[in-house]
Amino acid sequence: MDAPRDCPDCQSAGSVMGGTCQVCFSEGSGAPRRLRFADVISELEVAAALARAGSTSGVAEACRRARALLERLRGQFLSEVILAPPGTPPVPEQAEVELDPVHA
Repeated sequence: MDAPRDCPDCQSAGSVMGGTCQVCFSEGSGAPRRLRFADVISELEVAAALARAGSTSGVAEACRRARALLERLRGQFLSEVILAPPGTPPVPEQAEVELDPVHA
């Protein structure tokens, strides 16, 4: 079996096993999906479950993936919210949604 690789889509460290990312379930052919805080929480829950089961190597790997996810989430936040030009919606998907001035 090949050694785990980093995912080219979600950039999770060591998460690609058997051709599929264990974090975003990508097969490496699609565009990177937006990371959510829930993705980081999920990875931390995996680490906690492994720790309860006594798996030291699994915990270390899960913590490494969680750290990579947190770093990516931080970069995403900085580029989309903190460094975004004034007047830009904080979430790129919202740029296409027109707000109704009566209900805004």
